[in-house]
Amino acid sequence: MLFTRNLLRRVLIMFFASIVLIIGVIFPTEWVQESGTQLQAQPKGPVTDAEKIASSRRSLQEDKAELAKIKKDLDSPTSDYRKAESDFQQLDQKYSDLKKKIEQYTKENMVAELNAATTELKSIEENWKLAKERFNTAIEQRKVMQEKVEALNERIATTQKMLDELEGKTPPVVPKKENPTKKDPPAKEPVTNTTASKLPTNPLMPSLGQSSNTAAPVASDTEEDDRVIEARKRLEMESQELATAESKLAAVEARIKVISENMALEQRLLDTEQQKISQAEEAINKHTEQLRGPEAADPDARTKIFQLIDDAKSRLAKSREEMVKINERLTKLRQELEVARGEQKLAAQLVATERAQVAQAEKELNQLLNPLTVRNITRWIMDKGPSVLGVLLVTLLLLFLVRYCTRYIVTFVSRHNQRGSFSERENRAMTLVGVVRYTATTVILITGSIVLLDTLGVPIVPLMGGAAVLGLAIAFGAQNLIRDYFTGFMILLEDQYGIGDIIKIGSIAGVVERITLRITVLRDLEGVLHFIPHGSITNVSNLTHGWSRALFDIPISYSANVDHIISVLKKIAEEARYDPDLGPKIIEDMEMLGVEEFAESAVIIRFVMKTRPVQQWNVKREMLRRIKNKFDQLGIEIPFNQITVHTADKPTGFEPHPGHNRTNPPHTTKTHQNS
Repeated sequence: MLFTRNLLRRVLIMFFASIVLIIGVIFPTEWVQESGTQLQAQPKGPVTDAEKIASSRRSLQEDKAELAKIKKDLDSPTSDYRKAESDFQQLDQKYSDLKKKIEQYTKENMVAELNAATTELKSIEENWKLAKERFNTAIEQRKVMQEKVEALNERIATTQKMLDELEGKTPPVVPKKENPTKKDPPAKEPVTNTTASKLPTNPLMPSLGQSSNTAAPVASDTEEDDRVIEARKRLEMESQELATAESKLAAVEARIKVISENMALEQRLLDTEQQKISQAEEAINKHTEQLRGPEAADPDARTKIFQLIDDAKSRLAKSREEMVKINERLTKLRQELEVARGEQKLAAQLVATERAQVAQAEKELNQLLNPLTVRNITRWIMDKGPSVLGVLLVTLLLLFLVRYCTRYIVTFVSRHNQRGSFSERENRAMTLVGVVRYTATTVILITGSIVLLDTLGVPIVPLMGGAAVLGLAIAFGAQNLIRDYFTGFMILLEDQYGIGDIIKIGSIAGVVERITLRITVLRDLEGVLHFIPHGSITNVSNLTHGWSRALFDIPISYSANVDHIISVLKKIAEEARYDPDLGPKIIEDMEMLGVEEFAESAVIIRFVMKTRPVQQWNVKREMLRRIKNKFDQLGIEIPFNQITVHTADKPTGFEPHPGHNRTNPPHTTKTHQNS
């Protein structure tokens, strides 16, 4: 009878447990889902700020209370985690001790003790498995709770921030709507908004907040017309409103992310509670079966089993209550998520509208600032045209004056300088004029370009700084170039040679065709053009500087009368001095130097004639022609080298030596004989 009564009681317990499970798990979940559907189906009007503030405060208080409860449960020594940990450690220790005893009894062949230990191990093995599963579930739940602490902290911070904005403690920066048709003068203070720095500018006119020489003051009415100023104001205002709308959208998206993370954590907690319910039900079933086993015969064991069943029922009821709370929190989070998504949709629409307005404002401003429109071209011509034209005219006038002044310098130097002939003075003047004209033209063009850029609004300070740095780099890296210019300046200053002079630099000789501060251009007799840097010149031989001299070395025979021939040469030079064609090329009468040397086959008579620059070769060629004709007329012989070969006759009976060279007899001699 007792067994039947106990069996009936267990059946009733299982029946009522099943009913409670159905009511507590299945029905509440469906009811919550249906309730949520009904809530979603209810018509909702626009949510006011008062409702948002009240809802945010309630949510903030609930989240703080839940956070405090979770922290308390995590730190409590009587929490489910601590209890599951303690129960598992006790069973695990007992389970490990029994396994060690079984191993010991097996080694020592203690059969009775081995059977008793094996039976006891089997009796607690199921409880050990249940405790292990319960402890694993508790560990997983603790991890989720720790993650939920972080999520709740983030949710509380987000809610507090939104509440502060709604209450006006930290208001968002929303620009005041201005009437775009109202024409107010721009402020006379620096622009501090970062959006203004991104506004488009017109390269053909001064931009708002920019100047070529100052650090971005606000433009005045004289710099830009009213339409451009209004367009800039509108674009700046629309850009600020767009930034505010994007900030609100980002805040709503962050709140949606936090809500979604909290929902995921609550769902994980719900799954954990369902696992705990399943484990509690399994524990109840297994402990109930243990009551039917032989171990239930022991009153103490039976009492312990009933305690385990009551503990499992208590955990089952607690998990069901917790599931109801989790479902309530999930329902609340779903409602918040729905509201947040509605706000996200409105914020996204507002952002799209503001972006369209910003794009329209940029389009209008770009049209106003487009340099290719008739309006801007006309305005640019009216504003900048006279200044640009003036700069160009002044530059052209200076270039013309340079050319005119250089021509005047040529005429003045040629007529008033007493050094050298007129041709020499003219060549020197042309040399100086070429250098001065080149230098002045370069300076005028560079200065005119800088002034023109400044007139067009291009900042020239960075350009001048870059030019200074470039000049410094050239000064260090191009020392040879600087030496070329310095040497060229000294050559011109000392008047070492000029254009048209015939000079010799090293092994190169030719006519100077052009001189700059860096190079000298020579053309030799074969027409080859040589470019010689001044830095490489160590010595210069000017063959036509001031005047020239023709040098004559006339050979005569040793048998000729020297005095007679000298008189003949003087007469020829005198005739050339008064010749109408050759005479102007000769500056002075000939200078007879006399007998220069006794050569092998002739006596050398030397004399010189001073000529105009570059004319020494013409004079010398003509004089040599006349001397040859005169000598032929007077029968004066011009000696030349001759070779006479003397060969001795071969004696009778002469036998050559075995080593004798037949082709070169020993008595053959070579002598020079004067004719």
